[in-house]
Amino acid sequence: MRQRPSPEHQREHPAEHKQQESRVRIPKIQYRFLKEIEENGVADGARGDALAMADKIRRFPLEEKHVMGSWERFTRKAIEEFKRGANGTENDRQHTAYAVLFSALRAGGAVKSADELKARVADVAGAPARLAVADPSKAREPVPPRQQELLQPERTLVERQIDAALTRLRDLAPQLRSTIEESARNLLTSGQLTPASARAELPNAVRQLKADASEANTSRALSLSLIARAQDHKELVVEARRLSGDDGRNLHSYANVRVQPYTPVDAQSVDAVKRDATTAALRDALYASPHTHNEALLMASVRAQIEAHGDPKQGSIGHVALQLAAELP
Repeated sequence: MRQRPSPEHQREHPAEHKQQESRVRIPKIQYRFLKEIEENGVADGARGDALAMADKIRRFPLEEKHVMGSWERFTRKAIEEFKRGANGTENDRQHTAYAVLFSALRAGGAVKSADELKARVADVAGAPARLAVADPSKAREPVPPRQQELLQPERTLVERQIDAALTRLRDLAPQLRSTIEESARNLLTSGQLTPASARAELPNAVRQLKADASEANTSRALSLSLIARAQDHKELVVEARRLSGDDGRNLHSYANVRVQPYTPVDAQSVDAVKRDATTAALRDALYASPHTHNEALLMASVRAQIEAHGDPKQGSIGHVALQLAAELP
């Protein structure tokens, strides 16, 4: 535990003591959002939300303690709403805007005007390599849970089995990890398994592994866990098509560029994009970072475009099916 400086130390180092005393305590929920933008940068949408908040502030000079006080009051309200069953997506967005605003103040102290505050917000570091493949070596740590996840009920047995298996998989040597990833990809692309069927088969695979800890049973349990945690291709396509604003435009622009290596469209290019999109979905399941998820969404969009070119009739029907599934009550 960190000890409080002694009175003698405070007298001998008054500037250091004053700086320590002035720092604002950061609660757990706020820390998770601040850590996320520190590690992954600020997306354009979050910056826009923070600028909109800055426009509404009328009292200056503004210090980080003022923003944190407002943020904590909002957090209490958001938690109560979530307990009553409200969707937390919009509240997460507001949390992120607060994190950007707080970071802007923390970087340089109090601000004296809205214009100065907005200039600070504009200078907070942007998102690095948005919608690009993440470096797995930099994504080993799981994404910190957001507010909703802190309040979730106890996880099911299958979820705990998947968690344990993926934690072990992340710790394997790269060559062994690649072997499991390849096995999972082949099972998915060949149609032998889906995330739903892998989840259904996992408990039996775990029982077999406990009865006989062989290499084959170990590989099967790890592969099933990885597939079970992955999002289905159709789910990713629906999520990608629901993106709006800067996120939607960015994804559409990147997808148009990433389509090029798979053209002209033939059976070989359809197989290639299916393999690459599946790889992206599995990496997102394993590393669970904003970058891996963006890549999974991007490659799902690219795959949907290529498959539609390969079979226009099926592509058209698939597009209508996804839209209808999203729109029906």
